Amino acid sequence: MYTGNPCNSSEHKELVSRRDFMNVMWQGMLASSALGVTIPSSLSHAASPTAADLSGMPGFGAAKQVIYVMLDGGFSHMDSFDIKKGVDPAYKGATNPLATNVDDLFIGHWFPKMAKHMDKLCVINSRKSRIGAHGPGQYYVRTGYELRGQDRHPHMGSWMDMFLDSLNDKLPTNFIINSPSNHPMSGWMNAKHAPLPIRDAKQGIPSLKSYQSEERLTKRLKLSRDLGKRFRSQHMNDDIQSIAPLYDDALAMMKSEDIVAFEINKEPEWKREAYGKNKLGEGLILAKRLVEHGVRHVEVSQGGWDHHNNIFADNVFPEKARMLDNALSALLEDLETTGLLQETLVVVTTEMGRSPKISSGAGRDHWPQAFTCLLAGAGIKKATVYGSTDELGRQVVDKALGTKDWCASIAHLAGVPWNKTVYSPSGRPFTAGGKDGKARMDLMAS
Repeated sequence: MYTGNPCNSSEHKELVSRRDFMNVMWQGMLASSALGVTIPSSLSHAASPTAADLSGMPGFGAAKQVIYVMLDGGFSHMDSFDIKKGVDPAYKGATNPLATNVDDLFIGHWFPKMAKHMDKLCVINSRKSRIGAHGPGQYYVRTGYELRGQDRHPHMGSWMDMFLDSLNDKLPTNFIINSPSNHPMSGWMNAKHAPLPIRDAKQGIPSLKSYQSEERLTKRLKLSRDLGKRFRSQHMNDDIQSIAPLYDDALAMMKSEDIVAFEINKEPEWKREAYGKNKLGEGLILAKRLVEHGVRHVEVSQGGWDHHNNIFADNVFPEKARMLDNALSALLEDLETTGLLQETLVVVTTEMGRSPKISSGAGRDHWPQAFTCLLAGAGIKKATVYGSTDELGRQVVDKALGTKDWCASIAHLAGVPWNKTVYSPSGRPFTAGGKDGKARMDLMAS
């Protein structure tokens, strides 16, 4: 959270005490539990008037919505989508090449269902990062900025919320499902741009069920407003004032018919089985339902990809790959069947790869020098492999794609002007693509 001076009024130069501020947040617990509100941050911003218009460029805004799959821990490119045939077993491990529905494109045999959907994807085998540590690396790929100093940076869902109109004014614009505790959320942006966190896709938002009685809900909202009114009138900064509108947002969502989106048990049993009854599968089926109801950005996280030892043992990489294979292939098929894939961007990313050579512990270690990510859906070149690594998967040798350009490319596809500057409360300039990040036009469909 931004910790600089948030006050805008000359009469209130002192910082609001943490204790008083938390009291107001507690008094607004209904909005907090319903909308996943975190302690808000101020935002004073101005778009750069000199930024070039991107609207006529290939792919810009092709994706109305984004489903962002984050594989926390480091996803092995050598065992998934950057297969090296005929290499030494010390590099190959237990992974065998599997033909796909795209000529001359082979993937790891752990992904038999995805082999039938490769014509929908752009496989990026040339991702690389400056960071080889989990927390900082995950922060970097989510925001396009390294974690330094006091500023905390917003993730892509918050940028979309700030720049783009809502597709459904009864639901928040962005969500995070299975999110880790260190997620950057809306960073230095105002709390209204924060994603709504959902800890368990099966439960959705439990508070919606608890307060479905409109009479009870109205009474609780009135009580919360009355308790906080005096405090907010005395502290006129954006942090405190941004709490009040959340009550109306909570009421609108709870009274909306769109809350059915959170009920994944309404999906047919065969479809739930196809996605997989685990955190990733249930997260992606909920993401699909939220997109169907006009949510702009949904991130679904799956941890556990940090395979230093016994990577090919049961319930290590093979089991994680099985869950990803089931859930991602089901999502792509579902979106294609409903027509949503034409306007939805599916992103599969990770903070780093794994070492090409098998370690002494029969695993793969951290490897930010080269790894694989995936794009599918709106605006991207399909049935394509972008970039490449050397014969052993150690280094990128063609079309290296760093994290800042990666973030700018996603922003471009989502219609967020990644070249426009926004200023944080500390007066520092930021862009949705990270400092100096530029969207890669050769990723975009013409």
